[in-house]
Amino acid sequence: MSPLLVLYVDDEPSLLDIGKIYLERSGICNVTVAESGFTALELLKEEKFDAIISDYQMPDMDGLELLIAVRRDYGNIPFIIFTGRGREEVFIEAVKSGVDFYVQKGGDPGVQFAELIHKVVHAVAGRKAENFIENEDETYRILLEELKEPTFITGKSPDSSVIANKTFLSLLGLKEAGENDLMLADIGIGDDEHRLMLVASLQPGDENYVDSGVVRSDGATLRLRFKIRRIAFRGDMALFIKAGEIPGEKNIMESGSGPGEDELSQIIENASSIIIKWTPDGILTYFNSFAEKFFGYEKSEVLGRNLVGTIVSARDNSGKDLGGLIAQIARDPGSFTNNENENITKDGRTVLISWTNSGIFDRTGELCGIVSVGNEITERFCKE
Repeated sequence: MSPLLVLYVDDEPSLLDIGKIYLERSGICNVTVAESGFTALELLKEEKFDAIISDYQMPDMDGLELLIAVRRDYGNIPFIIFTGRGREEVFIEAVKSGVDFYVQKGGDPGVQFAELIHKVVHAVAGRKAENFIENEDETYRILLEELKEPTFITGKSPDSSVIANKTFLSLLGLKEAGENDLMLADIGIGDDEHRLMLVASLQPGDENYVDSGVVRSDGATLRLRFKIRRIAFRGDMALFIKAGEIPGEKNIMESGSGPGEDELSQIIENASSIIIKWTPDGILTYFNSFAEKFFGYEKSEVLGRNLVGTIVSARDNSGKDLGGLIAQIARDPGSFTNNENENITKDGRTVLISWTNSGIFDRTGELCGIVSVGNEITERFCKE
């Protein structure tokens, strides 16, 4: 595999030299350096790069201005801001401007450049997947039509669009895919919050069954068993779902039958991932059995307490403000769908966890909670 072509921008030549050495030492990156945003834009006119790494605080053109120019003229090329400037407003503006990752300088160079390489690889892989599936919707519709069972692909949130085969559309009383703009909320499959927790707990390739009622176009409720499988789609987590009859239920047409929330709860409780729920002010309200075993806390010891001070330290070993990170996630969980940070167990052991965060909203659209699903990556990160 050829090295990734990376454009590294910083106004300090000594930092460029050090960064180039560390990045290229991995064998993953081939680095071209630029001492200003204007130089970077000139290089972009002549060469193609897989990713851009840029400092924030630079004279004449700072990292955000460069990011905006790149997004305007060069589209979605992966862009990572690598800076020692930790002001919250800079991070927020970077997210709004389309940055892929925001990495703070500081601490052990080997560790921080390993993290930077990890982010570059992740961003490039995600972007390639997005480009590859630009016309994927139609491709998947064609493939789905080859399946006899009622089948569809969708995302995890209620407003996710649904790509369904004709068999499934017919089951709902719909004739064609374009007849209605079908969303997951139109189908149901359990309570939104429970389904979100179930989906997030699935690992790639995992599958589970959920019995639920769905409403047809004629108003009748159909009791079905859904086989839910997690796949990669549009560069993100998605669901591949087949619908069928529930064994032992001869008449699947019912009125007013509700979703199998007890079954969902049991699946979530017994999942092989950390699953927690917390309020926007950081108070833990759910802690599954795997979380108890992993962190060494019983539910009674953490529920009602703040994340910070229990499973999260105020600062990590590099000095990063984890309390501030939790506050940022609580304000805008959509910007932190995936993040990695240090956590701490009851016996004081530091662990690195990859988290998936999803907001829970009430009927008025107000954020009322966050579901976080975590998997330990300490060993993998150390190897990198």
